[in-house]
Parts: sequence; C-alpha cells; structure tokens
Amino acid sequence: QLRRSRVKAGRGSDPAMSKVAPAPADLGPDADAPAKKDPAPSDAGPDVDATGAPTLLGVWDELEASHSFFSNLFIAKDGGRSEVSALFTPSRFVWALLPVFSVIINMYYIFAHGIHTLTAMHFTTSDPDLMAKSDALILTNLLSRIFCDASARVTLDVSMTVLELSMCAFYFGELLFAIGKVAHGHKVYRWEGVAEIFWDLIPTLGCCSALSSVYFISPKVLLPALTQQSARLRTNWRNNLAPFSLFLFLRVLHAIVGLESFVIKFSKASDDFRNGTTAFGRYLPAFALLNQLLGVVDVQKFAHKRLFIFIFGGEDSVMSLKELYVSRVWLAMLAKSMWTVSAAYRMRAMWFLAVSLSYNDDDFQKLVLNKRAPKA
Repeated sequence: QLRRSRVKAGRGSDPAMSKVAPAPADLGPDADAPAKKDPAPSDAGPDVDATGAPTLLGVWDELEASHSFFSNLFIAKDGGRSEVSALFTPSRFVWALLPVFSVIINMYYIFAHGIHTLTAMHFTTSDPDLMAKSDALILTNLLSRIFCDASARVTLDVSMTVLELSMCAFYFGELLFAIGKVAHGHKVYRWEGVAEIFWDLIPTLGCCSALSSVYFISPKVLLPALTQQSARLRTNWRNNLAPFSLFLFLRVLHAIVGLESFVIKFSKASDDFRNGTTAFGRYLPAFALLNQLLGVVDVQKFAHKRLFIFIFGGEDSVMSLKELYVSRVWLAMLAKSMWTVSAAYRMRAMWFLAVSLSYNDDDFQKLVLNKRAPKA
C-alpha cells in the first residue's frame, strides 16, 4: 500500500512520471543480498565418491561389464624365489624372538611340571574316588594295569605327565631326524630338513601339549585331511593303503590322547577352583586351561596347509603325489634361496635365522602372487 501511494503521488505531482515501470516483486528481507550461485557440478560420478575413493556401485558396474576380477593378478612362475631379498628387513630380528620364547616357555612348563610330578614319588593312589576316575580313562587305566596291582591306580598327574613327555619325546625325535637330514642329506633332503625345522617343528614345540592332539580331530582339520587321503586311495589303493591305515590309526590315537588330556586337565582345574583358598589360586588354573583350549587349533598351521592346497592342489583341491612333491621342493628351494641371499649381509647366519624364524603366510602370499600394471 505504501508503494502504491508513492506511485500515485508521483503521478499526480509530475506528468512525466505518468508512465512508470511496474514495481518489482517483494523479495523479502534478503532482497539486497547478492544472489547465491549454484554449486559447481562435482566430478564424482557413480564410480567414485566426493573424495575420489571407489564406490561399491562403481566396482559392481565395472566388473559386471568386464568380468575381469583377477586380470592384474598372476602367480610367479619361479615361486617367488627372485623376490626373497624383499623379506630381509631389520624388523625380522624382533619377530624372530617370538617363536624362540614360545619354545622356551612351553618346554620349561612341561618339563618343570613333569620333573616335579615324577620326583614327588606319588605315582599311585588307593583312594576309591581317584581310582574310579583312573578306571574311566583309557590310557590311565592301561598304565595302571601294566604298573600297578589291583589295589592301586596310577594318579592322573602321572598319567598327564607321561602323555606330555611322550609327545615332546616324539617331536624331539623328529627334530633330531631333520638335523640328520641337514647334516648328511643330499640336495632336496638337506634343504627340506631345514624347512621342517624352522617352519614345522619349532612352531610345534612352541605350543605342543597333550591337549593339542584335539587339533588333529577338529572337523575343519580332519575332514580336509580325510578327503585328501581318500582321493589318493582311490587313485592308487595299492601304494596308498598303508599310509591311509596309518592316518586312521594316528587320528584315533590323537582322539584318545586329546579327550583324556582334556578330562584330566578339566578335572584338575575344577578341583583347584573348588579347593582354592584364594581367588588367585582358584582362577589361575581355570585361566591356564582356557588359554590352552584357545590354542588347541593352530591357526597358522591350518592357514599354511590351506594356502598350499590352494596353490599346489589345482582345481580339484586335492594334492596328488606329484603336487605334494612340488610343494616340498618349493619349501626346500625357499630355504636354500634364503641362505643364498643372506650371503650379501654381514652376520649371514643371524640374518638367515631371523628371516627363517619370522617367515609367515603373509610372506608366502607376497612371494607367490604378483600384480601386473593395469593397462592404460
């Protein structure tokens, strides 16, 4: 209304202003503010976001059109031997200490506990409850029948000590055999012995116990191994019947040892928890048992076997005798390549020990798999 009155007043006072342009529309309180510019269109499309990172939708569209998931990935023909020098880094000296400490701590615990049990001179018991527990266990009952009369039974602690010391003696026997191959073997046998020592026996000695036998009967380990053995048996049953029978016998033995060790350790931890006078004394044995249970499945060993089946087993995921030999030769040549490359460093033996002890599955993938540069 004010604007209209001003226009009327102007028309009345000045005839020249009888024709005026229509008043602009009311733009509100921001009428005098500069007009906002539209944001510049972003270069980010559906393939990348605003930061330039790829998006899930963009990757989907790209691979839906090309179907080239592994176009830039290939397996090194030399098995990665030409890239062994990339493993020689100073951090290897730190990581190499872990398996050494594991072996020392585990062996100290097993032998200290075993020596303490054997020197205590309490080999048998006549307690009816303990005798009933011993009779319920296969190996403990067998030991009682051999070394005891009808009025006594071997104690559970002695049975557990015998099981764990026997397992350690078996692995130390394999260690001595591998050392003999290194000292007196020829070509592949010598370097295969080196590979067995660093990548099989030392990790095993760092975590072995009677309870670790459960690893060999866990479904994720037992079923693939049984599939491999069955496939070889079907291929040539004459040559593979004896290995297949030995495989079944050892798995049954592992099942008995693993189950018996679990029952003994669980029973002992339960008694310590019930009869403990302090919270520390009650919970420490339970925590030790829980820690051993968590370490039953050796993830590194399981992943190592799966990687070897993936690389050397071929499309059928079954390693034939030739493919098994190829994997063994690859390990032997890898050990030899590490020793050859270590000659370029001072303290050659220390570098070789550091790289060998710290070798893991990530190194295997780094050596075997390579990426070619994408095409422009």
